[in-house]
This record gives sequence, C-alpha cells and structure tokens, in this order.
Amino acid sequence: MNAPKVALITLHRVKNYGSVLQAFATQALLRQTGAQVEVVDYWRPDLADGVDDYFDRSRWARYPFMRLPFRAFKSRWVKRNQVVFNDFIEESFSLSEARYTSPIELERNPPVADVFCVGSDQVWNGDYNVGGSMPFFLAFAPAGARRISFSSSFGRSNPDDETSALARAELPKFAAVSVRERSGVQVLAEMGVESTHTLDPVLAIDPGFWRDFATAPKDNSRRLVVYQLNESPQFDAVVARAQKKLGVRATRIDIRGSRPSSRHRVTQPTLREWVSLFRHAEYVVTDSFHGAAFSLIFNAPFSVVLPGTYGDRLRSVLEVAGLADRVVSDGVSGDLSEINWSRVNSRLDAARGASREYLDRAVNALRGQR
Repeated sequence: MNAPKVALITLHRVKNYGSVLQAFATQALLRQTGAQVEVVDYWRPDLADGVDDYFDRSRWARYPFMRLPFRAFKSRWVKRNQVVFNDFIEESFSLSEARYTSPIELERNPPVADVFCVGSDQVWNGDYNVGGSMPFFLAFAPAGARRISFSSSFGRSNPDDETSALARAELPKFAAVSVRERSGVQVLAEMGVESTHTLDPVLAIDPGFWRDFATAPKDNSRRLVVYQLNESPQFDAVVARAQKKLGVRATRIDIRGSRPSSRHRVTQPTLREWVSLFRHAEYVVTDSFHGAAFSLIFNAPFSVVLPGTYGDRLRSVLEVAGLADRVVSDGVSGDLSEINWSRVNSRLDAARGASREYLDRAVNALRGQR
C-alpha cells in the first residue's frame, strides 16, 4: 500500500496561538508517520474573520448604530489577526480544496482519504464548538472509513449531554481513540470506549522542531514573560511577586491589541515570535495550557494560575511532567524555585515516545493488512 492519505479535522481556523500551533504540529507528526496529510478546511459556524463578523457576535450587535464606531475601533486589530493567523495557515497547511462552513457541507462532499483523523485541542468541548460538535466526531466520514483521534480533548471532566451522546454514538466506530487529558480516559471508560492518553501535539513533536521554528530574540534582555487569557486579581498578584523576586519587569503578550508594542508589551506577535518569547524567557507566568506547554518544551521556569474553567487540561499536563506544584493555589505565592529539568525531560520523552508510537500504529495499521 502507498502512503496513506489522512484527512485531518481540527481547530486550525481558531485565531488562537495554541490552536493553530497544535494543528501545525499535528500535521507534522502525521507526515512523520509517512502519511500524506490534508487539513480539512472547516470553519466552525461561530468563527469570526472580518470586523463585521466580530461585531455581529459582540454585545454591541443589538445596537446597529454602533457598527461604524466598532469598525473604527477594531479594524486594525482584526486586520493584524488576519495577517498573523490567516497568512500563516495559508502558507503552512496543506488545506483541502473545498472550504467547509457547515456540518451539512461536510456530509454532502466529504474529503477523500484512507484515514480520517480528529484532534488535537478541545475538539470535543461542546461549550466551544458553537454550531455543533458533530464534525469533530467524524460523522461525515464515509461508512466503513478508518477513523482515529489524536489527543482530542473534552476540555473538562464532565462533558455536556450533547457531546456525551455524540461520543457514545460515534466513537465506537473509531479504530483508535486517544485523548489529551487523563480525565478524558476516565470519561470514555465510563461510556465503554477504550482510549489512550497521549500528549498534546506541541509536546509530542521533538523540541528541536520548535527551536528551529522560533525567531531569534530581538535583544538579550532578561524576560519575565506573561501570557494571560483570563482576568484575575490572583494572576496579577503572582506576576507582581515574580517581578519583585526576579528583579525584572514583566513582558506581556497582548492578544487583544489594546496598546501598541513596547519594550514590555508585545502586541499580536506572529506565531514564530510568540514561540520565541517562550524559548528565550527567564520565567513565565501563565493561565494558558499552551503557555505552560511551551514553557515545558523550552525548559523555562514557570508558574500556572488555573483559569476559572477548564483547569483539568493544565493539571493533566503538569502531572505528566511531575510539576503539579507549579500551580498557584493560595492567590499570592507560586513556586519560583528551581526545576529539575533532567527529570522533567525524561518524563516528557517517555510520554512523547508513547504518543508518537500510538499515532504511527493508528495511521499505518492498514498497511499491515495488505
């Protein structure tokens, strides 16, 4: 049998650094199995791209007279987002010729492939997938097609009823299932679905992949990198303590475009620049799963402030690394002590090898049958 063709559906069009980078890593990992990869260019119905899309999904949409002020205020941010994310996606992904904007379009004209793969990221989080999670359970794949998941995530330990029903109906049709969180293994076991725990793709791929990907630092200054997705007084207290102990003013990654870039604020960086900030950080404070993941990849000491929701995914990856103590629990402290990176890297290498072995078996099983 020739190299299998894999149709990958994931969250590559979400304008979020972690979502795009995990999709990029998944594509690379699938290629390393010897497969040809096509990323199914599925745009969830709730995704925004142009400034009017964002207005229509905002709290201002009930006031039509606010459209013009909204455009004036948000146009620059939206255009920068398009440059950062859309341009990278078009240049770096092997996208399907068809662009899909609804589950019905996928069912009527599904991609042609030997293997259909879903993952990684929160593809099974019904709270996020407004418009329906059905495509992410590969319901559009032809009957009898080989279906697999790789490091898919519910994002929580108690999936909503609709997602649970889809999982029970569709996952028994899968040839192989892997999930990103250990809690996901338990959730599926209770449904009678056997699954494997695997790393997020950004961690599963060799760290050298990201060292080559990152841009060079603009200067050699010390950096306390702050990547924050959720407002929290607790988070601010941890940043303040880290600044005081390290004697370094924080450099914030600003994804909202609230202010221009400056010495201590990097506004809407490119994906390569974003990765570079973690590679060259002296310390990181974050509430982001992928912020923690890239701190692990580059052995950057870090503290994690759990977000109000979906904290299971952060706890899970820190447990794999043996660093559950990096979670801030009392609101002001945070462990700033040294990390035994030799031990951490050994644990991650073992999990990395197991994750890649799973993916190779899942993709190439058909070859062994011919």
